[in-house]
Amino acid sequence: MAHEIEELDGAAYALQPAWHGLGTVIDHLMTADEASAAAGLDWEVGLEPVYDRYGQEIGGHRADIRWSVRLDLDERDVRRYLGQVTADYAIVQNRDLFKVCEAICGEGEARFESALSMRNGRVVAVVVNLHEPFMVKDEEVRPFFVATTGHDGGRRVDLLYTSVRVVCMNTLNMALDDVKHHAKLSHVGRVQDRAMVAAECLRSGREYFEAQRVAFANMAEQEVDAAFREAYLRCLFPAGESKASLTCAKKNRAFVADLFEGGQAGAYSDACHGTVFGLYQAAVEYFDHHTSKECASDERRAEQLLLGEGTIARRKQHAWELAAKGIKVRDAVFAGE
Repeated sequence: MAHEIEELDGAAYALQPAWHGLGTVIDHLMTADEASAAAGLDWEVGLEPVYDRYGQEIGGHRADIRWSVRLDLDERDVRRYLGQVTADYAIVQNRDLFKVCEAICGEGEARFESALSMRNGRVVAVVVNLHEPFMVKDEEVRPFFVATTGHDGGRRVDLLYTSVRVVCMNTLNMALDDVKHHAKLSHVGRVQDRAMVAAECLRSGREYFEAQRVAFANMAEQEVDAAFREAYLRCLFPAGESKASLTCAKKNRAFVADLFEGGQAGAYSDACHGTVFGLYQAAVEYFDHHTSKECASDERRAEQLLLGEGTIARRKQHAWELAAKGIKVRDAVFAGE
């Protein structure tokens, strides 16, 4: 698991530390000013010309530079190269992310669960605690709003609702893999204004968590028998005509079944043990953490998790759709048998 919080990065977390033990833990949910200061995000990004080795300016390109970095507890003005961008690149400052969160919750009302930079400032994320946890039997689901961007020219602005507590690059990737109620903005034009408009539109996204709560509760009430489990896994991992395809499908089915039977985190909770919700969570854990090299390289797999695109995202969406159908999946699979 890679946290990617490096030498020049800072992080702040409310109430409880992150799994990696880095950053500052604050004993309460933070205001925007508190989160920015505690995470060391009170620095800015600027653009400068790019020159070739002969000292000639390269037209159409700019260097993204980080200013006013705090190092070793001393405040000093330094210049750190973050990436190369095109001439029409529009900067989104760290403070703009906090402003977007205020637009979601109301000015001065946002309370932050975490705030952090990664890859030496090339990626920044701020996370609002929405104060509206809900229970799926004995499992608590906590909703968050995340605003994140990159300063290296390789990442867009992402605004999203999620139940993932973002504390590092790995958990940010997991949150970004949720394609529902997710606004994606490129760094061109008046991107800050567009981000504020998107935030206003996303305010209705809390309805998503209510729908999710109802769906999870229904899944947690449905018990899984052997026939349903077989039907669910057969739909999730269909076998092709070749012997190799059948072998691979059976292997994947068995892996998820083992997670469901006790191998996943929380397998014996009331919400997960023997329920459709537990089977769905086992499938998600498999796709997030245990998929084989069939999705090509580790780098490509990480890209799919990050962007919510490709094989992994499609299969997780399929897992959700199958679980939401519940008993109908079993009936459909075995209807003609």
